[in-house]
Amino acid sequence: MRQMIVLLVEDNPHDVRLIKRAFGKADVPHDLRVVEDGDEALAYLAGRGSQTHSNTAPRPDLILLDLNLPRMNGHEVLHQCKQDDRFKQIPIVILTTSGHDEDVRRAYEAGANAYLLKPVEFSRFTEIIRQLSAFWLEIVELPPESVAEASPE
Repeated sequence: MRQMIVLLVEDNPHDVRLIKRAFGKADVPHDLRVVEDGDEALAYLAGRGSQTHSNTAPRPDLILLDLNLPRMNGHEVLHQCKQDDRFKQIPIVILTTSGHDEDVRRAYEAGANAYLLKPVEFSRFTEIIRQLSAFWLEIVELPPESVAEASPE
Protein backbone atom coordinates (compact mmCIF):
# COMPACT_ATOMS: atom_id res chain seq x y z
CA MET A 1 0.00 0.00 0.00
CA ARG A 2 1.36 3.41 -0.95
CA GLN A 3 1.62 6.28 1.52
CA MET A 4 -1.64 8.15 1.93
CA ILE A 5 -1.47 11.95 2.15
CA VAL A 6 -4.17 13.19 4.49
CA LEU A 7 -5.09 16.77 5.29
CA LEU A 8 -6.71 16.89 8.72
CA VAL A 9 -8.69 20.07 9.39
CA GLU A 10 -9.16 20.01 13.15
CA ASP A 11 -8.83 22.69 15.83
CA ASN A 12 -9.02 20.46 18.91
CA PRO A 13 -5.47 19.42 19.98
CA HIS A 14 -6.84 16.37 21.84
CA ASP A 15 -8.61 15.12 18.70
CA VAL A 16 -5.49 15.77 16.60
CA ARG A 17 -3.41 13.62 19.00
CA LEU A 18 -6.08 10.92 18.97
CA ILE A 19 -6.23 10.83 15.17
CA LYS A 20 -2.43 10.73 14.92
CA ARG A 21 -2.35 7.81 17.35
CA ALA A 22 -5.13 6.03 15.46
CA PHE A 23 -3.22 6.31 12.17
CA GLY A 24 -0.11 4.90 13.87
CA LYS A 25 -2.01 2.08 15.55
CA ALA A 26 -3.87 1.24 12.33
CA ASP A 27 -0.45 0.77 10.69
CA VAL A 28 -1.43 2.88 7.68
CA PRO A 29 1.43 4.38 5.66
CA HIS A 30 0.52 8.05 5.83
CA ASP A 31 1.67 11.62 5.71
CA LEU A 32 -0.74 13.50 7.97
CA ARG A 33 -0.85 17.27 7.50
CA VAL A 34 -2.80 19.24 10.11
CA VAL A 35 -4.37 22.68 9.85
CA GLU A 36 -6.48 24.26 12.58
CA ASP A 37 -9.22 26.07 10.69
CA GLY A 38 -10.94 26.48 7.35
CA ASP A 39 -8.87 29.44 6.24
CA GLU A 40 -5.66 27.45 6.78
CA ALA A 41 -7.14 24.48 4.90
CA LEU A 42 -7.91 26.55 1.81
CA ALA A 43 -4.51 28.26 2.01
CA TYR A 44 -2.82 24.85 2.21
CA LEU A 45 -4.73 23.55 -0.81
CA ALA A 46 -3.98 26.68 -2.82
CA GLY A 47 -0.27 26.52 -2.01
CA ARG A 48 -0.24 29.46 0.37
CA GLY A 49 0.51 29.54 4.07
CA SER A 50 2.94 28.18 6.59
CA GLN A 51 3.04 24.56 5.34
CA THR A 52 3.69 25.33 1.68
CA HIS A 53 7.42 26.08 1.51
CA SER A 54 9.02 24.23 -1.41
CA ASN A 55 7.33 20.85 -1.79
CA THR A 56 6.25 20.38 1.81
CA ALA A 57 2.54 20.71 1.02
CA PRO A 58 1.66 17.83 -1.26
CA ARG A 59 -1.85 17.51 -2.63
CA PRO A 60 -3.87 15.35 -0.22
CA ASP A 61 -5.40 12.02 -1.20
CA LEU A 62 -8.07 12.62 1.42
CA ILE A 63 -9.34 15.48 3.57
CA LEU A 64 -10.68 14.74 7.06
CA LEU A 65 -12.78 17.76 7.96
CA ASP A 66 -14.33 18.75 11.27
CA LEU A 67 -17.42 20.96 11.02
CA ASN A 68 -16.91 22.99 14.20
CA LEU A 69 -13.96 25.19 13.32
CA PRO A 70 -13.00 28.75 14.21
CA ARG A 71 -13.10 31.47 11.56
CA MET A 72 -14.37 29.49 8.54
CA ASN A 73 -16.43 26.44 9.56
CA GLY A 74 -16.33 23.02 7.93
CA HIS A 75 -19.49 23.54 5.90
CA GLU A 76 -17.93 26.60 4.26
CA VAL A 77 -14.66 24.76 3.55
CA LEU A 78 -16.53 21.85 2.02
CA HIS A 79 -18.62 24.13 -0.16
CA GLN A 80 -15.59 26.09 -1.40
CA CYS A 81 -13.55 22.94 -2.12
CA LYS A 82 -16.35 21.31 -4.09
CA GLN A 83 -16.90 24.49 -6.12
CA ASP A 84 -13.22 24.83 -7.05
CA ASP A 85 -12.10 22.76 -10.06
CA ARG A 86 -8.64 22.33 -8.50
CA PHE A 87 -9.98 20.62 -5.38
CA LYS A 88 -13.42 19.19 -6.10
CA GLN A 89 -12.15 15.69 -6.87
CA ILE A 90 -10.31 15.33 -3.55
CA PRO A 91 -12.44 13.06 -1.33
CA ILE A 92 -13.67 14.90 1.76
CA VAL A 93 -14.79 12.92 4.78
CA ILE A 94 -16.56 14.82 7.52
CA LEU A 95 -15.26 13.64 10.91
CA THR A 96 -17.18 15.46 13.61
CA THR A 97 -19.07 15.16 16.88
CA SER A 98 -22.25 16.61 15.37
CA GLY A 99 -24.89 14.06 14.55
CA HIS A 100 -27.53 16.69 13.83
CA ASP A 101 -29.67 15.76 10.83
CA GLU A 102 -29.26 19.25 9.38
CA ASP A 103 -25.44 19.03 9.49
CA VAL A 104 -25.50 15.62 7.79
CA ARG A 105 -27.92 16.83 5.10
CA ARG A 106 -25.95 20.03 4.41
CA ALA A 107 -22.67 18.13 4.19
CA TYR A 108 -23.93 15.64 1.63
CA GLU A 109 -25.69 18.36 -0.37
CA ALA A 110 -22.39 20.26 -0.55
CA GLY A 111 -20.56 17.19 -1.86
CA ALA A 112 -19.12 15.37 1.17
CA ASN A 113 -17.96 11.87 0.27
CA ALA A 114 -18.76 10.49 3.72
CA TYR A 115 -19.97 11.67 7.12
CA LEU A 116 -18.56 10.01 10.23
CA LEU A 117 -19.17 10.68 13.90
CA LYS A 118 -16.04 10.74 16.04
CA PRO A 119 -16.14 7.60 18.14
CA VAL A 120 -15.54 7.71 21.87
CA GLU A 121 -13.49 4.50 22.06
CA PHE A 122 -9.93 4.61 20.77
CA SER A 123 -10.16 1.09 19.33
CA ARG A 124 -13.16 2.16 17.24
CA PHE A 125 -11.29 5.26 16.09
CA THR A 126 -8.40 3.07 14.97
CA GLU A 127 -10.73 0.74 13.09
CA ILE A 128 -12.38 3.68 11.31
CA ILE A 129 -8.97 4.99 10.21
CA ARG A 130 -7.97 1.52 8.99
CA GLN A 131 -11.20 1.14 6.99
CA LEU A 132 -11.03 4.66 5.55
CA SER A 133 -7.48 4.10 4.39
CA ALA A 134 -8.26 0.73 2.84
CA PHE A 135 -11.28 2.13 1.03
CA TRP A 136 -9.64 5.26 -0.37
CA LEU A 137 -6.28 3.63 -1.19
CA GLU A 138 -7.11 0.07 -2.17
CA ILE A 139 -10.74 -0.25 -3.18
CA VAL A 140 -11.86 2.84 -5.09
CA GLU A 141 -10.34 4.17 -8.27
CA LEU A 142 -9.81 7.91 -8.04
CA PRO A 143 -9.32 10.18 -11.06
CA PRO A 144 -5.69 11.01 -11.82
CA GLU A 145 -4.51 14.43 -10.77
CA SER A 146 -4.28 16.75 -13.76
CA VAL A 147 -1.64 19.42 -14.20
CA ALA A 148 -4.29 22.17 -13.88
CA GLU A 149 -5.49 20.75 -10.56
CA ALA A 150 -1.98 20.28 -9.23
CA SER A 151 -0.85 23.84 -9.90
CA PRO A 152 -1.96 26.65 -7.60
CA GLU A 153 -3.29 29.72 -9.36
